Amino acid sequence: MPPAPARRGLRRSLAAGAVYDAALGLFIVFAGPAAMTALGHPPAGTSFYFRLGALPLLLLPALYLAAARSPQIDAFRGPVLWARGGGGAILLLLVATLRPEPAWLFAAVAGVDLALAAVHALLWRSSPDRAPVASRVS
Repeated sequence: MPPAPARRGLRRSLAAGAVYDAALGLFIVFAGPAAMTALGHPPAGTSFYFRLGALPLLLLPALYLAAARSPQIDAFRGPVLWARGGGGAILLLLVATLRPEPAWLFAAVAGVDLALAAVHALLWRSSPDRAPVASRVS
């Protein structure tokens, strides 16, 4: 039996983030316009552009799962934290400037992304088997 993978908590948080993004993306594609209508804010015109917003949510899980399974998980730190944290920050900035309705819903999604980015960053930082930067350069 192979040894347990190092950084189990980090790997699990990355996998959970992948599941969250995929589920949210599929929800937007299949039920998003109806859910927005039920909230009293139907997508304007065609729902094509609304559904197009799900594209990153359907692509990024591949990055998170690749990181979770990689023996060189540190190589994914920058891309994962940028995708998760950068995406949440950009969404929050768009909510603040464009004020879409319902703003609370989009702000909540941005908040979840920022919270997941923080969890990933903390787990990367606190991983007991993480080698110092100086020892990785040789």
